[in-house]
Amino acid sequence: MDLKQRIETVGGKYRLILHYRNLNEAGLQFIGRALPTDTTFYVGKEFGLNRDYWLSETDHHWNRSGHQRFARSLYELLRRDNLVPGLNLPLWSEAAKDYQSIIGAGRREVEGPLLTPNERLLALRSPSIASKIDFTQLTDVTAAQIHIGIDSERMVSPYASFVLSNQQHRSLRVSGRTFQRPEIFGAKVGVFVDDSKVGQMEITTSGSFDLKFAIPASLSENSHLSLRFVSDDYFYKEPNYQHCVVFQLDAIELQG
Repeated sequence: MDLKQRIETVGGKYRLILHYRNLNEAGLQFIGRALPTDTTFYVGKEFGLNRDYWLSETDHHWNRSGHQRFARSLYELLRRDNLVPGLNLPLWSEAAKDYQSIIGAGRREVEGPLLTPNERLLALRSPSIASKIDFTQLTDVTAAQIHIGIDSERMVSPYASFVLSNQQHRSLRVSGRTFQRPEIFGAKVGVFVDDSKVGQMEITTSGSFDLKFAIPASLSENSHLSLRFVSDDYFYKEPNYQHCVVFQLDAIELQG
């Protein structure tokens, strides 16, 4: 409110645009309600969640196309509210269309009743959980399936945990590599699916590995499965002697 008053004191016209995607309603409840309705706008979630306008799967800043569409919608906002009177901006049909599908859509999203805290949490949930995690190319969905135990370089700690979607899969595939660290040769890594130990990896040398483990039939009906690695040894990743590493993961996948 203080910024709005300062801008208007010197003759300006204040406008706030919120881009919270699935949380536009929360933006209204915690920010927008403190301001006049005609000064606060929202970017529609359909535009914000459209991957065609992201720089990449892991960088959701807008790319060139996204910026062009949003810039056209800003043009229409400037024109509609006559925010720059000296320009006398003419109607631009393409800009008016983008305004309605981006900013107009955001306004419509916040016009309904406020969500409960639980409904707001449900709105944040990922649309799906994958049966495979490719650690070399994480997405928002697969990154959210990591519970603990792996770093940005795919180095696995003595304990690591993940969740995978299960559709009556019968085997688990694990691929990665071990390192030339003789101090942990002989280390045993238990591989668990839910509470069942499905196998063991023994680190005896360095190099790539691609292993398969059978999944107990008793787990076939579970819609999601927890995968865990539990090692009895590790080495320190210098120079950080608090960083304990066992091996490197490329991918984990439920199959068959």
